[in-house]
Amino acid sequence: MILVVGGTGFVGRAIVARLTQLGEKVRILARGLTKTPRRTENRVELFLGDASEPDTLDSALQGVVTVINLVGIIRPTRMQSFEKAHVDTVRNVVDAMKRANVQRLVHMSALGTRPYAASRYHQTKWEGEQIVRNSGLEWTIMRPGLIVGKGDGFVTTFVKLMRPPLSTIQLGTVPLFGGGTMIFQPVAVEEVAKCFARVISHADAVGSVFEICGREKITLKQMLEEIARALGANPSHLSANPELIPIYLLFAVFTKSKPILFDVPMAAAKALGLVMERLLPSPPLTYDQVLMLEEGSQGDPSRAENELGLQQLRFSDMLSYLRNL
Repeated sequence: MILVVGGTGFVGRAIVARLTQLGEKVRILARGLTKTPRRTENRVELFLGDASEPDTLDSALQGVVTVINLVGIIRPTRMQSFEKAHVDTVRNVVDAMKRANVQRLVHMSALGTRPYAASRYHQTKWEGEQIVRNSGLEWTIMRPGLIVGKGDGFVTTFVKLMRPPLSTIQLGTVPLFGGGTMIFQPVAVEEVAKCFARVISHADAVGSVFEICGREKITLKQMLEEIARALGANPSHLSANPELIPIYLLFAVFTKSKPILFDVPMAAAKALGLVMERLLPSPPLTYDQVLMLEEGSQGDPSRAENELGLQQLRFSDMLSYLRNL
């Protein structure tokens, strides 16, 4: 039995689907279900629980031989901080595994995680990694880059900006922070799921860190242009001083058929993130997210390719599902 902590999220659903395709028995620890475990189709068991509650983990670990921890947040909320999600939860999982004598742990971190990182997201991810490294368990750390697929947070956000609901003013404007020059190496969610499934039984993976990312290096601006084209649109790019942004918006009103990419200096983006996170209960943009966006996301997928069979796709091919929207 494999316990997937955080198995109901975007990446978790793909990993669970892959595991069940391979005939594995999977238990998902999830909140908001019935008060007792229940079996579902495709060899999946849903278990009511919260990784922040150690007692829940003790029950969920019965009969488990491997744990996949996917718990993570991209922005903090009043109910969930980076520390709680990326540090406290990891500690709870590790401690519960020791009590249950479960040795195998596959832990999802993130590309760019390192000590003294600029963003609090990466700082807490690093703290979580250190708990895993010092756990004494048979651990493997997986560091995905920008994960792309239907239902993701990245592409979906920009699709909504480029193709807003009919009930809104049809501006179709998209801010291009810092001119969109930062570089990413996107990876398809299906490939991430395959790597997680394969690493479980890969003996040489114990005590190792894998960077799961694409080989194609593409800027934010190029990615937004590809998203627009996948939607059947021909994007325009307006670059000028920030005081001319109101003119961009007026221009957008008269060019509804095209999404407009307009430059926003990083300093302005950081200020906007700070204001939003202080004034809004659920801000669409935070200062920490701008810091992560500013540095981009790059890594070396060689080991994942050689040992886990990571297959490479171009970003444009990852967007094929958009053509049916």
